[in-house]
Amino acid sequence: MKVKTTNKRLRGFKISLLALSVVGSTLLHAQTVTEIPPLDYDTIQGDFGGDSLFIDTGSDTSLLSSAEWYQIQAYATAAVSLPKTEASLRTLTKFPANDEFTYEYQNLLTEFTNINQSGHDWNSTIYPSIVDLALQLANYGDIHPKLILPMIEQITQLQQNAISFNLSAAAVNRDAALAFLNVLKNFTHLQQQATTKAVEDLKQFSADVEAQKAQLDVIEGDFSTLLSSATISTLRENIRLLSDEIAGYRSDLSEAKRNIGLCAIGGPLVLIICGSIEGARKDRLDNLIEDVNNQINSANASLEHAVNLAASYELAHSNIDDMLTHIENALPKLKKVQQHWQGLESDFDSLTTSLNSLDSDDALRNANLMVAGIVSSPLAGAVGPKWLEISTKARRFAQNAYVIME
Repeated sequence: MKVKTTNKRLRGFKISLLALSVVGSTLLHAQTVTEIPPLDYDTIQGDFGGDSLFIDTGSDTSLLSSAEWYQIQAYATAAVSLPKTEASLRTLTKFPANDEFTYEYQNLLTEFTNINQSGHDWNSTIYPSIVDLALQLANYGDIHPKLILPMIEQITQLQQNAISFNLSAAAVNRDAALAFLNVLKNFTHLQQQATTKAVEDLKQFSADVEAQKAQLDVIEGDFSTLLSSATISTLRENIRLLSDEIAGYRSDLSEAKRNIGLCAIGGPLVLIICGSIEGARKDRLDNLIEDVNNQINSANASLEHAVNLAASYELAHSNIDDMLTHIENALPKLKKVQQHWQGLESDFDSLTTSLNSLDSDDALRNANLMVAGIVSSPLAGAVGPKWLEISTKARRFAQNAYVIME
């Protein structure tokens, strides 16, 4: 039963020093974050030669949710506060100055250095790429009026000119529509590539943290004796016994000093004999008190070191596990962004293929049948407000992307 209890408590040691590095600020400062509604998209799906046009009619899928990213960012902020040197580890954990920095602590320091680097990687590379994705989604507000509407206008004019057999004008409209479409394709292709990289980076980051967690699980057994509840209880009991012992010595010392004073009343001879005996007793008690004091100081140092680790068990245990949980929650949403750009790119490719097929007078004469679905779709009007909403939410996400400590 004791082993099970110890193992349960030791689970929290996985990043106990990480917790220590931020526990002070956690207690003294309140974390405030700006609430941002989930970022959804609801683009319009048409039917163009059997292919979808602008994906996901009626979808209600969150693309970016601030909660997960804030929590991962909080972990990264704590990670970069981890010690990377022996001196900083000793300071953080109140490591007894005279104790040897053993290989167990060196292994722990090495792993904390790895976690520290993961925090830097998150802050410098991974999270900025997520924020950049949000900034690109913020461009949705400009895409519709500057690219989608002009493209639809050219396709509408193409249809009208095809009906009136003004084929040269229809060809101009086709080329203009393709020009806008190529800009859209390039934009979506770049965003699809960037999102794919962000997905892969996040998956690798999660795998790295999982590996670090596993390594900490391996080396935590090296500290089982120090961190066990029995050891901490024994240290506290020893300090209590030593304190009782030193209290007795001090009482005896007071008595010895009082006896030396009484010896003086008996005259010089009594003072010499009695004072010599009590003086020797006083010296012995002084030495005993000094020795016990040293033992108490040593025990207190060991206890302080153990308690500094043990005090953060629960916080440490939940920190890394919760962080991984938030990554698991965020990753599917990021993949949905990836699929969103992939779908748009595919739709734009299909539309490009169709417009490119209007490469002859005969094809242009029959263009009305091909483009009627686009012209009659609600794309030109209905998608605009929704894309503007996406733009607004994405911009708010980017503006409030980092945890603010007040």
